Amino acid sequence: MFYYQRDHEYKILTYDSFMRSKEEMMKISKLFLVIPPLFGIALAGCSAVSQGPQGGHSVSWYLHHQKKMSQEVDWCKNSAGRDKLESCKNAEKASGNALSYNAKKTLHSFGKDLS
Repeated sequence: MFYYQRDHEYKILTYDSFMRSKEEMMKISKLFLVIPPLFGIALAGCSAVSQGPQGGHSVSWYLHHQKKMSQEVDWCKNSAGRDKLESCKNAEKASGNALSYNAKKTLHSFGKDLS
């Protein structure tokens, strides 16, 4: 017999009650092994997979994440018909604006260094 404190009272923990609580804990731990992957699968269905590896973003986002923009443009060029997707259009537009965006960013950086 073991004693444990619960709600400011000492309770007697017998072998039977210990085994019951152990079984309950095993059931709960199994739920924790099953539920998170199910949420992951459910959330994966919500992502814009059909929009490409980096899909579902605006032109501005692609300008700020140019490495991912390049991945999206490459994905769009790999198959016919993808150029009609909104994310491909945004990535292509951002790719066209990237040179001027980078130039402005560089000039702004030099301006900060000079002041």
